[in-house]
Amino acid sequence: MESAAVAEVCAERGVRFLAVRAVSDTVDTALSPELVRLLSGGNVSVRKACGALLRKPALLGEFLRLARDTKLAARCLAGALVGVINDETLARRARVSN
Repeated sequence: MESAAVAEVCAERGVRFLAVRAVSDTVDTALSPELVRLLSGGNVSVRKACGALLRKPALLGEFLRLARDTKLAARCLAGALVGVINDETLARRARVSN
């Protein structure tokens, strides 16, 4: 969604654009209301997270799954970015040598 808006502005200005995204969950991934509240706004308070765990220890499983899925998405994103950088480097070298 955000990528489409940036792509549109770049296209209007003739600027090259490439988006690489990693997704850490699926449409079927359910998050408890407590976890949704903790994650809203983009910043997670350690104090609030600990408080939520004390009130509802079952959240630990959700925290661990979220951490695992986020790490996997980050590794996939890093691999994709390395590929993009390598491809761009090869293309640049090819243009220079021609």
